[in-house]
Amino acid sequence: MTTSFNKRKVPIFSLSFGDGADRDFLQKLSLKNYAFSKHIYEASDASLQLEEFYKGISSPLLANVNFKYVNNVESVTTTIFPVLFYGSEFYISGIAIKGFQAPDVIGCGRVGSLKFKPNLLNVSNSLERLWAYLTIKKLLQDDKTNDDKGLKERALELALKYSFVTDVSSLVVVKPDSSSAVDTEDASKSVDHLDLRVKKKLIKKRLGKVLLTLL
Repeated sequence: MTTSFNKRKVPIFSLSFGDGADRDFLQKLSLKNYAFSKHIYEASDASLQLEEFYKGISSPLLANVNFKYVNNVESVTTTIFPVLFYGSEFYISGIAIKGFQAPDVIGCGRVGSLKFKPNLLNVSNSLERLWAYLTIKKLLQDDKTNDDKGLKERALELALKYSFVTDVSSLVVVKPDSSSAVDTEDASKSVDHLDLRVKKKLIKKRLGKVLLTLL
């Protein structure tokens, strides 16, 4: 998918329009070439959707941003990002071990190579669920561009362990004292991938029992 020809590692963004577009192909094309794809829905605000997409990528600040961890950290999510745009953020999650040190952040700007050293903050609450969510997201993204079946299995394992509704799991609601399912919500159609515990609170008031199953 042109990756071997893209020797300069130039991000290739893609746009798809309407229901007839091959969204899967464009998504894989962009993911393999250091970018992302955007689908424009056929609606009265199509022009606004295009404007928002352009605003998001029109002001690059840094290129080839790399978070270099020295030691005492494992199971880290994505640490290399092709471009940092104005107004955007990077989220990295991992398991820190005693003696953990802040990473060196290296990037390329208008004046050349730049190096930053972030400050460490002590957080009192647990961020384990955030790590699980970002790890699942990365595994499913990598699965789109790789043939490794273990990626999806690992994502499913984490989704079940931490009770997340994802592209590889679904929310099934059954009537009280009954084994017949009355409604199933496909997580792949959900935009925000709501936490299962939040949905339980909303559904238990009316229907009762909630199960998390494999699609």
